[in-house]
Amino acid sequence: MSGHSKWANTKHRKASQDAKKGKIFTRIIRELVTAAKIGGTDPSSNSRLRTAMDKALSQNMTKETIDRAVFRNLKNNNILMKKFTYEGYGPGGVAIMVDCFSDNNKRIASEIRYSFNRVGGNLGTSGSVSYLFQKKGTISIQSILSEDYILDLALQIKSENISFQKNNLIDIHVSWENINLAKKILNKNNIIPKKIATIMIPFVKITINRENEEKLIHLIQLLKNLSDVQAIYHNSQINI
Repeated sequence: MSGHSKWANTKHRKASQDAKKGKIFTRIIRELVTAAKIGGTDPSSNSRLRTAMDKALSQNMTKETIDRAVFRNLKNNNILMKKFTYEGYGPGGVAIMVDCFSDNNKRIASEIRYSFNRVGGNLGTSGSVSYLFQKKGTISIQSILSEDYILDLALQIKSENISFQKNNLIDIHVSWENINLAKKILNKNNIIPKKIATIMIPFVKITINRENEEKLIHLIQLLKNLSDVQAIYHNSQINI
């Protein structure tokens, strides 16, 4: 029985991991297709596509999979996915921004509004909370190089901040204007980023009580379950 239980747990865990990976790939493919439709299929002249491809590669999506996904969707899908950003206030007055890629603004807006309403939040208008955040680029790498070498590298790419995580993971934060410079220097040093992303960093983080923390966690999970949602940012102290 113990062997059967272990196998059942393994299958359940793998199914959960595969489902999570599938959602990530679906979101990345939407970014790739939208970028290609807007700016063409040549990443050398389409910075948006180049960034999306870097993100795909950092999630272990192969070059063949990227090409196949992009061209198949361009050929078979005449619907243009657009990027939408929704802003609002969650439990305890937490400011929240939600980035989406969708072919139906009304549908995704309705789904996000419903999620906010379920926890007593409010979906606001454009600009209602974005002034509380600043746009940054973050590059995650995994390296066993010395800390001095990484710090020297950070100076070269004009990093604004650097965080050393577990398992030799390093997060390098740069201004959005310097993200391409950072990628070039890392490539020159034969360092392949595990993840490249645009992030919105709050100028100030706020503290909320335990009840509102639980509501906020629930709201973030509701939003993550929406397939059109690409990224979620908030100004709460808690790490979700």
